[in-house]
Amino acid sequence: PRREIWLMLGVLLALIVATVAAKYLLPSSAADVVHRVICHPAFIVPLWLFMLWGLFRHYQIQKGGADA
Repeated sequence: PRREIWLMLGVLLALIVATVAAKYLLPSSAADVVHRVICHPAFIVPLWLFMLWGLFRHYQIQKGGADA
């Protein structure tokens, strides 16, 4: 259960670092492309579903209903 939470936090932190790094380290045209990709629904929706799944698994494990 802790591994899943650390994985979710790691993915979020990596996205935040990538976004900030793109803004300050890349030329503006490349930074715009990175921003468009990160903000595209085809990227956001699977990430959101992954986060919901991880939270649900954590909830199941705490309740004792998951097959660990």
